Amino acid sequence: AYSFVFTQPGSYPYFCDVHKTSMRGVITVLLSMPITTTATSTTTPLTSSGPASTTDTTQAVTTTSSSTTTSTTTTTTSTSTSSSSTTLTTSTLLTTSSPGTAPVSLRPAIFVHWGVTIGAGANISVWVGDNVTWVADTDTLPHTVNSTTYANGDSLFANSPGRFRQGGAYSYVFTRPGSYPYFCDVHKTSMRGVVTVLDRPPVIIHWGVTVGASANQTVLVGDNVTWVTDSDTLPHTVNSTTYTSGDGLFANSPGRFRQGAAYSFVFTQAGSYPYFCDVHKTSMRGVITVVLSMPITTTATTTTAVVTTPVATTTSSTVTTTRTTTTTTT
Repeated sequence: AYSFVFTQPGSYPYFCDVHKTSMRGVITVLLSMPITTTATSTTTPLTSSGPASTTDTTQAVTTTSSSTTTSTTTTTTSTSTSSSSTTLTTSTLLTTSSPGTAPVSLRPAIFVHWGVTIGAGANISVWVGDNVTWVADTDTLPHTVNSTTYANGDSLFANSPGRFRQGGAYSYVFTRPGSYPYFCDVHKTSMRGVVTVLDRPPVIIHWGVTVGASANQTVLVGDNVTWVTDSDTLPHTVNSTTYTSGDGLFANSPGRFRQGAAYSFVFTQAGSYPYFCDVHKTSMRGVITVVLSMPITTTATTTTAVVTTPVATTTSSTVTTTRTTTTTTT
């Protein structure tokens, strides 16, 4: 298979070099398009997987669109129509196995061992675009995964189609940041949790002759890296070192771009991708390292009790002690 992410609007004719006459087409890339999606959730065996064949990327742009969203499960059908102005901010690439199907993550699944002894393990934090898979592997009882907000018309986290027992699993790809509480409909008291979905921070490289070590970045599969020429007025390019050898996983920028312009590329496979500026080959070089997973680091600030210490017979001072704790969740 061969995939390519189109980053600029235009008309792109193409053909098969072996069958030039019968295999030809044109890809037309637009700046905006109404979004109509149908999300379908299924219960699948733990070992099942499917390759993605088409790609779609969302960049930080503001669009006005009219969209119809339909979410379907075995027991519940929710349909909503809205027309609104929406700001799309996620920088994560998702794939779909075919038009109109639920998104498929490019990253390894994050497993929740779903059973009556789950406890605090039901509370997890993930990135936008992550695939969370609930696996019934700790007991032989029937279980479900029910979104607390799904009954209120929230189609961003659909229920499992039904009950599944030991060896079964249910997967869901989260496409928007937020907090998603859920429970087992069979064991409502003991099996409850929250999936906290965080947006990926934008990856921006200030591309100029003084870029230095900041040209080297480590990103997550599906991240959109943007090179912005905002540090000088010289012309620059972004050239993949491996692109000339036929590696389409990191394409060159279409040409030179000056101050105020930018070039973006979505990395869809893990690996190491060296690159350079074709105008300033010596001073402007870097490597994008793309990894399959990346820990989520949260910083919690706790303020201790206020202590009042006498300083003189007529005055006092207040001392507040603050402790900062950093927790890393993998």
